[in-house]
Amino acid sequence: MSLDRRSFIKSAIVTGGLAAMAGLTACAAEPGKESDAQPSTTEQTVIEPSETKECDICVVGAGLSGLSACVQAGELGLNVIALESGDDVGGGARMGVEGTFGLNSEMMKTAGVEVDSLAILNDELSQAQQRSDALLWREFFNVAGENINWLVKQGVEFNGTIDNYHSGKFNTFHWYKDGKAAAGYVPAMSARTKELGVDVIVNTTAKKLIADENGKATGVYAQQKNGDWLQVNAKAVILASGGFGSNAELVSRIGYDQDRLGCMFENAQGHGYLMAMEMGAVDTIPGCCDQNAPMLAGVPQGQTNMLFCLEPEIPWINENCERFYAEDIVVTNMSYSNPPKWNQKDYFMIWDTKMLEGYSSWGVDSTGDFTSLVEAAVENDDGSVYRCDTIRELAEGYNLDADALEKFVEDYNRMCAEGTDELFGKSAEYMQPIENGPFYIARPIWVVFCVVGGIGTNHNAQVVRDRFEPVDGLYAIGNDGCMLYRNIYTIDTPGTCSGWGIASGRKAVNHAFETYVK
Repeated sequence: MSLDRRSFIKSAIVTGGLAAMAGLTACAAEPGKESDAQPSTTEQTVIEPSETKECDICVVGAGLSGLSACVQAGELGLNVIALESGDDVGGGARMGVEGTFGLNSEMMKTAGVEVDSLAILNDELSQAQQRSDALLWREFFNVAGENINWLVKQGVEFNGTIDNYHSGKFNTFHWYKDGKAAAGYVPAMSARTKELGVDVIVNTTAKKLIADENGKATGVYAQQKNGDWLQVNAKAVILASGGFGSNAELVSRIGYDQDRLGCMFENAQGHGYLMAMEMGAVDTIPGCCDQNAPMLAGVPQGQTNMLFCLEPEIPWINENCERFYAEDIVVTNMSYSNPPKWNQKDYFMIWDTKMLEGYSSWGVDSTGDFTSLVEAAVENDDGSVYRCDTIRELAEGYNLDADALEKFVEDYNRMCAEGTDELFGKSAEYMQPIENGPFYIARPIWVVFCVVGGIGTNHNAQVVRDRFEPVDGLYAIGNDGCMLYRNIYTIDTPGTCSGWGIASGRKAVNHAFETYVK
């Protein structure tokens, strides 16, 4: 199969959240810096609410999945309160989601697009080594098309294009107006919540669940921007807080070093996850799916920085100066390059002047001349990038074995000359020798876009304890409770993550209505 840069950029932006990375600098956390928002309520011994509200369903978070739940509940005539920690609705959907998954929608039928759902199912299960729930996937397929039709009825606007999102395997991606959920999805769904009388309370973060003597979730305590506590009593609670991508402590449990993590969406602090764990929920962080990318810490963060660190020509080595994977796996899926790092004590990327000066970014952000930015990071001497005239000197930056580093470069250059990666089979197209000094070495950080999963759920989106025993009255949707993937977000069927956010929102509300409200 031919590996081209068009496929590579597809892997870099396919998660949806990366399309807006021009604004990443403002919200990315510095490595090792604690967020001002504290995700834990364990130290809060006494909560004295200044106000109490009553509702049928409380939705925690008004992002993509939360809006789906709010509108569905509103259509059922329920009294709904949505608690949003940000200053407006939309969450991560405002920053880059471009479209969503649909199967057998009216739009697909009109366009004459046909896709074999069994082919999708077998591909997804194969990539997840059969660990994903086949029945859950089938249920998702069965409602995906109807969900697209439902969105259209709500006023959500699509641009009419249905394709494979650049180079996926299946034509299931329904593009929003202007290629942005911020234009096609969020405005329409926000307007519908107002029409349906949903009480959306912004700048208010739910931090602790309320439970009765039988362990049923009966509401939440939420802290407002001024520090006051709000008590919301409800017949059911739906967690849609967007996951924990901004909580370095939780993200590190996937396999990353906590002191090397930054974040893209600062509100994804993991409050939903922590509240569910206090209720005894199954912890699915081991094996959950993340979307992270490496960046040079001393260079402005954005797509240009990220795409350089994902260049398949640039080799990565561990603390023993050994390569440990084929760097061109990013061409298929950006996330494939993450797990190999988890098996190493430390990891670095190394390149020469030719690689740096030959780098041509197609990033949408404006970070200036990248070579100059790297040189500035070197001159700042902040430890993020080192430049030396010889490979041996280069080893001193991170206290690596100079003999081992020289041996690595010698062996790697020999394989490049032969056009064969005898260790991992990287394509000869990306075997570029390290021979034009000065030379560079960096210890990148990881910038987190989102984490998908963390809270164990069943097919009704109910939060579950061990042996799939549901926690009465409690649901987790979207990134909080997605169970479709294991370890890697499989991008060959585009739009499934956002599609699940919509599907799980509707599913949770319908089940809560029948079980706890009706």
